[in-house]
Amino acid sequence: MEYPIRPAEPRDSPHIMAMIQELAKYEKITHFITLTGEVLHRDGFGDNPWFRCLVAELPENETRETGVPFAGYALFANSYSSWTGRTLHLEDLYVSPHLRGKGIGKKLMKKVAEMVPVMVEQPMAVAQTVSVAKENAWATGVCDCCDDCSVCCFAFCCLPCFQCSTASDFGECLCLPLLEPGFLGMFGLGGCSAPISVAMRAAVRERYRIPGSICNDCCLVCWCYSCVWCQLSREIKKRKQTITMVTAQTTEMSIRHPQFIQYSTLPATEPKSTR
Repeated sequence: MEYPIRPAEPRDSPHIMAMIQELAKYEKITHFITLTGEVLHRDGFGDNPWFRCLVAELPENETRETGVPFAGYALFANSYSSWTGRTLHLEDLYVSPHLRGKGIGKKLMKKVAEMVPVMVEQPMAVAQTVSVAKENAWATGVCDCCDDCSVCCFAFCCLPCFQCSTASDFGECLCLPLLEPGFLGMFGLGGCSAPISVAMRAAVRERYRIPGSICNDCCLVCWCYSCVWCQLSREIKKRKQTITMVTAQTTEMSIRHPQFIQYSTLPATEPKSTR
């Protein structure tokens, strides 16, 4: 059975308003409707129309039986994108529930697509992973072992392995900590001569723009050699953390071949409003 699609005319405004109310009732949002038939007629068919509308006509025999001349409608308006220029915003796509499953919604969508060179869909959520900028200070103190117990446990079990792992995470040679004079790292001792540990701490400060001095680095290495390495490991881990942000991204859809336009529907139903 054919359901011709045509542009709406001024005499159709009462029926369009009735379908808008039918759509609101179907979605259980009738309390949001403040539009009246008079305003709809003025805004759609006045000297400066704010929207355009397509309607799917019912066959004459069905119109006589139900008194309703339309099976559904598509209401849309011109819009503008700062990315692509002129676009089209599809506000409503609706087919009466008892007439769904007959391809009427698809015909309406194709007809809308044929009216503009490019159609832009509603913004959709897109997950983007970004790096988190940290403030210019140490994320944890030298003795904040409880902030990440796994770090301290690793250091306690095998300090040389822990140092090598930390150096590798920072982008340095895996065996760099083993070059400490006298293999101090093997015993967790800093002493007054631990140039590799001092250099590592200074490099971390320089990369992450953390205030400090070489003198302070030397004092901390001499005072608590293993704790300094634990702090470095925690700092490197925290600086590498990322977060996921959900943003709105406009999706462009070419309609040069409208037959490729696809949309999902529930079984045995036509797509309803894109609102």
